[in-house]
Amino acid sequence: VDDADVRLLGDLVFAAALFAVAAALVNLFPWRAPSDTLILAAIHVPVLVWLCMGVLYAGPGWRRAELRLDFVRWSGETFIMGVLVALGVVVLAGIIQILFGFLDADMAGFTAEWVFGGLLFAAPVIAAFLADRREGAAGSMAPPLARVFTPLFLLTTVSLLLAMLVLRLRVRDDRELLIGFDLLLVLVLGLVLYTMSARNPAEKPAPWDTVVLALIASALVVDAVALAAVVSRLSRYGLSANRVAVLGENIVLLGNLALVGIGYVRFMAGAVRYERIIGIQTRYLPVYAAWAAAVAFVLPPLFGWG
Repeated sequence: VDDADVRLLGDLVFAAALFAVAAALVNLFPWRAPSDTLILAAIHVPVLVWLCMGVLYAGPGWRRAELRLDFVRWSGETFIMGVLVALGVVVLAGIIQILFGFLDADMAGFTAEWVFGGLLFAAPVIAAFLADRREGAAGSMAPPLARVFTPLFLLTTVSLLLAMLVLRLRVRDDRELLIGFDLLLVLVLGLVLYTMSARNPAEKPAPWDTVVLALIASALVVDAVALAAVVSRLSRYGLSANRVAVLGENIVLLGNLALVGIGYVRFMAGAVRYERIIGIQTRYLPVYAAWAAAVAFVLPPLFGWG
C-alpha cells in the first residue's frame, strides 16, 4: 500500500464520517415546529454534502485546483442533465395519462407512484451517470453554455440595477426581492465557475474575459445592495436565524466575487496567469462548506431550534 492509497482511504473515511455526522445531527436535533432553522438546515446540509463529494470525485488529488474545477464542471453538467431527465419524466407521465385516457383508464395513481415517485427521485443518479458518459464520449457542454448564458446574465443584472434606479426601489422593504437577489448572485457565481471550467488556462486575455469581468462587477454591485438591505433589516427588526444566514451568505459571496474580480483585473493586465484565478476560486470552496456547516449545525441551537 503506497502513500496515495493511504491518502485516498483517509479522504473516503473523512467524507463518509462527515455524511454520517450530518445525517445524525439533523435527525437528532430537538426541532420545534414551526422551525426556520430546520428549513435552513435542509437547504445547507445538501450544499455541505455536495462540496464534500468533491473529495470523492477527485480522489487523492482533490487538493489540486484543476481537479476541483473538474468537479465544478461535472456538477454543472450533472445539474443540466438532471433538469433534462426531470423534464423527460414529466413528458413521459403526460403521454401515459393521455394515451391511457383514450382507453378510459385512470393512470393518475400509477404515474404519481411509479413515474414521479421512481424516475423523478432517481434523476440525480441518472444525471450523474449521463454526465460522466457525455464527458467521456462527446465532450463537455461547458464552453457553448458559458458563451450563451454569460452575456444573458450580464444583461439581466445590469437591467435589474437600472430598473431599481429608475423605479427607486428599496430592497430592504421587499423580503421576496432580497431573496431573489441572493438567488441571482448564486446563479451568477455558478456561471462564473462554469465559465472558468470551460476556458483554456493557457490562453491569453481575450475580449470574452471582459464580458466575464463585467458580469462579476455587476454581481458585486448587486451583492453590495443586498448586503446593505440585510444590515438595514437587522437594525430595524433585530436578529433572526434567517437574517443571520442571509447576512453571512452575502458576506461570503461578496468576498468570493471580490477576490475573483481582482484576479481577473490582474490577469487582463498581464500581472498573473489564469491559473491564479482558478487557484483563488477553488481554494474558496471550503469557505462555503464551513458556512453551510455553521448554518446547519450552529444556528439551530443558538436560536432554540425554532
